[in-house]
Amino acid sequence: MKKILIFIFIVFVFSINLFSSVSITGTINRNLRILYLYNLKDLASFNTRLFSVTFTNDADTSVNIHLLISLSSQRYGEITVMTTNQFTLNPLETWTLVNTSLNNNDKNITMNEIQINSDIEELITETAAAGRLPEDVYTISVHVLAPNNADLSQWSENFNVINSIIITPVFPGGTDRQNIHSVNSSNLRFIWNSRTDMNYNFYLYKYNRGAVSGINILTNPIYEKDNISKKSLEYPPDAPPLEKGQVYIWQVSSYIITSNGGHQVKSEPSFFRYMGTAEVDNNILIGEIKRVAGRGAISKNCKVTGAKLNGKEISLLDLLYILKKINKNQIKEIEVVR
Repeated sequence: MKKILIFIFIVFVFSINLFSSVSITGTINRNLRILYLYNLKDLASFNTRLFSVTFTNDADTSVNIHLLISLSSQRYGEITVMTTNQFTLNPLETWTLVNTSLNNNDKNITMNEIQINSDIEELITETAAAGRLPEDVYTISVHVLAPNNADLSQWSENFNVINSIIITPVFPGGTDRQNIHSVNSSNLRFIWNSRTDMNYNFYLYKYNRGAVSGINILTNPIYEKDNISKKSLEYPPDAPPLEKGQVYIWQVSSYIITSNGGHQVKSEPSFFRYMGTAEVDNNILIGEIKRVAGRGAISKNCKVTGAKLNGKEISLLDLLYILKKINKNQIKEIEVVR
């Protein structure tokens, strides 16, 4: 009797080791911004990958497992739980499952049971009405279960849903073409804003009558720059020079990924009139130099015709701007060239 009990114990330990040899890893698509969804049950309806999970059977024998997939959020807690039928991983097999293939895969996995939290009526109503998940931080979890429902391994990861993605131009100019702002600058920096970090495409156009139809600009850009990671762009010196008195339009776009595929987002066109570099009053400039560098640094009868900052030429307008922003004795050296 004692020998039989020992034999049963050994078989039991071997079975646990067999099942626990299945591991899971996964990835989430963090570029996915908007999740169009009418039914919380159907994560397989997306045209774009939300998550993928990879299962590895390290044992030299086949193993039967099934999955428990759950979706939860910070606001609502657990939203839905789905379980699959049982399927087999072959010895030493590695197999990957993507949410878009939950109902169509070579393991013939199907959803056996789907439960939705009955306490989230607000979320259910909002999702059905809008056809998309509301903005929140969500968590996808995938558990690997043995035939006896023992939890062998699991993977989970958070992702953000952002439904309203707007790119807003900040400077220069404005979106009202009837009230066009004038800009005086030698170093023109374009600035915009958005709620989320993306790669942006920048376009600059000459403004002509009929050039804009709604948010779409109909003419070819005189300058464009793709894949900008920051929310600003300094107009480069090798770009086409801007003409004094000319009205220009600039616009920023980005390509976002949704569960239904790609979608382009554009900022409103922003208009400005370029007026070149403004004239700088020499007496004011001399006064600022004396203020920050000492009265003996330069004669009041001098005329400033050029300036360099760290060896790079800058305009007198930029020099005046810098001088007004700094305090006395912050400039280490001023060299006067006669």
